[in-house]
Amino acid sequence: MSAGNNNRREARENCRKKLSDHINERLRIIAQPSDIRLNPGKNDPYRWKFMLGEEETFRPIFAKNLSDQSTGIYQLLSYAVGKRFEAVPAQDATPLFQSATTLLPTGKSFTTMIEDLSKENEKLCAEVDDLKTRLEIEERTRLNTEEENRQIRASQAGLQFQVQELLGFIENLRVSVSNYCRGMDQVVPLLEDLKKCGAESTGHT
Repeated sequence: MSAGNNNRREARENCRKKLSDHINERLRIIAQPSDIRLNPGKNDPYRWKFMLGEEETFRPIFAKNLSDQSTGIYQLLSYAVGKRFEAVPAQDATPLFQSATTLLPTGKSFTTMIEDLSKENEKLCAEVDDLKTRLEIEERTRLNTEEENRQIRASQAGLQFQVQELLGFIENLRVSVSNYCRGMDQVVPLLEDLKKCGAESTGHT
């Protein structure tokens, strides 16, 4: 089995399980994954109901057998069940959900349905691209913020180094001044003595 076929089989099985779990949880009906149908028979206790505005997207999908869908459709059904369509009890369903023919929108060809589905797919892809773009912008913003913070930290470190150097210079200056003052304290008495000696010598002359 090729990788593509294997992926499709896994997607189909996962889709059947998602639909089965939804029916079991919502309707309290035990429906085996292998028995799930997009177009339930008259003896099946459930029908499918599309949310408002989702009819054009899902009608052409539900017109086909579940086993005939593509990998992308299986993934779409797995994601959308309970959000864009849901299971309802058979007695609550309208005739819209009784057969594949009633699932086909009146006045639309199969080609038109495929085109509508392609447009929906393009819309979803555009939404994904938009989300990717926003995530990239947020990531760039985060990186820029981190770079700015790094530069700020580097600047702060540089300023701290300069402050330490300045404090060291001030301390050296203080020591030099202190030494100078002590030296002056010793020199001044000597000058006074010399001055007295000079005065006495002049008096004896």
